[in-house]
Amino acid sequence: MNEPHRGYINLHSFHAWNFMTDLHIGHYPSALQGMALGDGYAQDVSFYVKSWPVPSRVSHKTRIDPDGAKAWAAKDADPQFPSTRTTDGCIWREHGVWDWDEEKNKPVVLQADYFEVDPRPGYQRQPVEWYRDFYAPLAPLHPNALFLMEPIPNEFMPRWSTDQDKPLPGTTCTVVPLPRPERFVYAPHFYDLNVLFFKAYNGMSVNVQALSRGAFILRALYFGARGLLRNYLGQIGTVVRQGQAALGPVPTLIGEVGIPYDVNGSLTKTPGDYRCQTLLMDALVSALERHWVSFTLWNYNPSNTVAHGDSWNMEDFSILNQEPSARDRANWYGDEVMYAGGRALHAIIRPYASKVAGIPKSTSWNRHTRTFCFTWVSMAPVGTDSPMARVTDIYVPEYYFRGVQPEILLSDGQAIYEPEKQTLHIVTDKNEPGARHTLRLCAPKPKKGRVWRLIIALLVLVVGIWITHAV
Repeated sequence: MNEPHRGYINLHSFHAWNFMTDLHIGHYPSALQGMALGDGYAQDVSFYVKSWPVPSRVSHKTRIDPDGAKAWAAKDADPQFPSTRTTDGCIWREHGVWDWDEEKNKPVVLQADYFEVDPRPGYQRQPVEWYRDFYAPLAPLHPNALFLMEPIPNEFMPRWSTDQDKPLPGTTCTVVPLPRPERFVYAPHFYDLNVLFFKAYNGMSVNVQALSRGAFILRALYFGARGLLRNYLGQIGTVVRQGQAALGPVPTLIGEVGIPYDVNGSLTKTPGDYRCQTLLMDALVSALERHWVSFTLWNYNPSNTVAHGDSWNMEDFSILNQEPSARDRANWYGDEVMYAGGRALHAIIRPYASKVAGIPKSTSWNRHTRTFCFTWVSMAPVGTDSPMARVTDIYVPEYYFRGVQPEILLSDGQAIYEPEKQTLHIVTDKNEPGARHTLRLCAPKPKKGRVWRLIIALLVLVVGIWITHAV
């Protein structure tokens, strides 16, 4: 279930939206204004522009006049689908939710609780709750399917429990009183909303997740590359912990995550320079790795262009752009088919443990020094005595280690490097449950003699230039 939303269900106000959860940008009519506009009535609608520290503010109001044109199809527009409607206008108006006051010349609400209760005959206007009554019942419909489900974007998943009736802090005030499906996968999305909204990053990072829940603004600001990583670690960690608290031990997959490549207008101002995007992507993926969550990187779009981005909603998230003018100057192998058009690959391509004979404990990758560190702990074999159960596999990308033998430092055991498969196999010696293993893999350092020869050559060059100018 991808980016669900409650629509009008639990619409707590016909006159305003929740400023902390609903992004106000451009013309933003209230629910009542939207219904009136859809039925052909003119309305004065607020226009929101980006601002700081709040995301947006009202710039002005615009008189929007549909001149009587309705957004609704006529009740008998399609004979193949018979309609029970009695009018050609707004269905909510027909249901008596609102009406037009001719004397006041404005729309008025007639049933303020219409979207808070079940209005069907025989249901006695029982209160409804979106997660409980509309979202959760979809999950058990197919008992053999995996359910990848996320909550409403920027909201935390409510508690699923048949024996606890206390909502989790920071979630909607509800508990889903149903057993969680066995094949449930928690699949929220994550984006840096501040970077995404302003399409800018200049060294200051903002924890919008915390701000929207009442955090003091100075506690939600981070500075520099390390601060950026701390911010992402905190936000992603909160998303993961909240999901586990609400759902229990379920798999977690960040269903969408990525960065806007058109940040700072760099695609047109400094084409080919993706240093800022690489910094953002590196912090993002590093935070995901340290929390051990799988993720789907959004996105790969071979049709991406600088002018039109991903050709969807003014977004530009693709890791690929095949226009010659957009080529990433830092892409070492941009002339090869495998890597052609790749953007910020220095942050995306990285070593990782693809198979672990035990429980992973820590992982880190430094793209500057090309150093990968990994720690894991042995566990008792489950259902097999095969020697392969003691083998841990590490993906070693040839993008970083082409033509070089990486330096490998193991706490114990034997390492078998197969560069053609971009894989390092590790067979450990100490395999009793709880045994701790460490790996440090890095690019070989240049020999000191070569460095000194280079320094001496540069000094000779500088002295020669100085003598030439002196003469």
